[in-house]
Amino acid sequence: MGRGLRRARIHAKRVDLKEARRLEPHLSRRAVSVFRFRQRHRRVPTVLAERGSARRYGGEVRTYTEATGIERAGDRVVGVTVCDTLTGAVDSIGCDHVVNAAGSWVGRVASWAGSRST
Repeated sequence: MGRGLRRARIHAKRVDLKEARRLEPHLSRRAVSVFRFRQRHRRVPTVLAERGSARRYGGEVRTYTEATGIERAGDRVVGVTVCDTLTGAVDSIGCDHVVNAAGSWVGRVASWAGSRST
């Protein structure tokens, strides 16, 4: 683990690339190192801690929900298609912007919008 991570008290463990690709088959072949980070807030995951903030700004937090597509009108993003992983229900969420923070799935998500990751 790097000095900067230690100073910031971020705990990370290097994962062997072969093992990382076994765990995540869509991991980019250009990856040179993979780390597993321990969650800092074990009792309340960060995304749930931000639920109140999201609501104040008109957003929502959905757990057990997988994004499955980006909806477009011409060259504009107009929504995201999601699937409830517990019930299988499919829904559409309207939006003007998408923040692609999909980690190793970033390329797949970018392709839904007709873009590509670098």
